[in-house]
Formats: sequence, structure tokens, C-alpha cells
Amino acid sequence: MSTPKYQIAIVDDEPQITKLLSLVLEDNFDCEIETFNDSTEALARLKVKKFDAISLDHRMPKLTGMDLVKLLRTSNGPNAKTRILLLTGYRDEAECTHMDLLDEVVFLDKPIEDKRYIIWMNVLLKGDKKTNAA
Repeated sequence: MSTPKYQIAIVDDEPQITKLLSLVLEDNFDCEIETFNDSTEALARLKVKKFDAISLDHRMPKLTGMDLVKLLRTSNGPNAKTRILLLTGYRDEAECTHMDLLDEVVFLDKPIEDKRYIIWMNVLLKGDKKTNAA
């Protein structure tokens, strides 16, 4: 069996969301996915394993998605520059609380359509121009 082309991390406190997003990605990309329903467990893993893309929920207990972005970007870890999708129904909150990180993520507003998620994950994985116009 060959090694998957992409390594993707999905972080969301709702297990059904991580499962659904995993299925969508597995159906559309040659990838291996690690899912996390606890943001602190995700951070521990993201500090030691390099991923090609990271999908984060914003509103989670313990650490928000933007908290994770800040911790990753200010580290010298393997994901300091990894491209990130931030899924949120609270975009204004995410933007206002972390204005210094707006260029570090691609925002996708919830509810998320599979097609839109696939399109933006493809942009991140293939290294196309990053934009916040999602």
C-alpha cells in the first residue's frame, strides 16, 4: 500500500463533524486524516507531527480555533506555516479577537457545504493563492 499524498488534521469538539469531514476528504483526496475532538490534545499532536493542512473549528472548549492558530504561528514547530481552514458560525468574534491572525487562515462560514469545503481544502493542499474571501 502506498503512502497517502497528504496528511490532514481535523479539529472539532463535535465527533460527528470530524467524522463527516473525514469522510468528505477521504472521498476526494489521497490523504491520511487525524481527527481530534479536544483542542488541547490536538495542540499536543500538532506540535510534533507535520500536516499538509489543518481544519479547525473556532468555538471549542479549552482552546478556540484562533487560539490554536496563534499557538502554532508563534511556535517553531512543524506546523508553524501549515495552511489552515477555520470553520465558524462566529466569524466576527474570531476576527475581532485575533485581528493579528486574519492573514493566517481561510475562513469558511458554517454551515459548510461539502463542495465548498473540498474546493478550499484543494486550494490549501495544492498551494494555490490563499485568500480570506471564502
